[in-house]
Amino acid sequence: MTESPDVPEEEVTESKPDMKDRMRSFGEKAKALGEKTGKRSKELGKKVAEATKETTVKATKAGKKVGSRLSESTAEASERISVAAEQATKSVSKGVKQTKEKLKQAKEQRDERKAQAATVPQTTQIIALGPDLPENHDDKASLHQTDSKNSTIVEGVVKPV
Repeated sequence: MTESPDVPEEEVTESKPDMKDRMRSFGEKAKALGEKTGKRSKELGKKVAEATKETTVKATKAGKKVGSRLSESTAEASERISVAAEQATKSVSKGVKQTKEKLKQAKEQRDERKAQAATVPQTTQIIALGPDLPENHDDKASLHQTDSKNSTIVEGVVKPV
């Protein structure tokens, strides 16, 4: 068997407390570092939460502004459309009224012409232009002639008597 080196027991017991102290010291340092890191994490977490809240508030305000502007723009566009539609309706209505008025006037004029045509004697309505017209002669005596019962020819033009 192998012989183990002779180490006095005091040395072993002395090194154990030294190692324990080191471990304890290392543990305390780790704990302090952990606490310090924890505090930093909490602080950073709070800052992140505040920044998130601020960003959310700003985004909400911006969203409300955009929504408000969009709503206003939509309302303005809607108002313009309704005004344009109203004007178009008035214009069409005015055009319809004018057309009806013109149609009414045209009917009245037609009726007046019919009434006048009915009151004029039949004999004066027809002017005969045909074989009764004189032939072109150089002699001035033929310029003034009486052509049928109801008309006179003056210089080649038939005029009613």
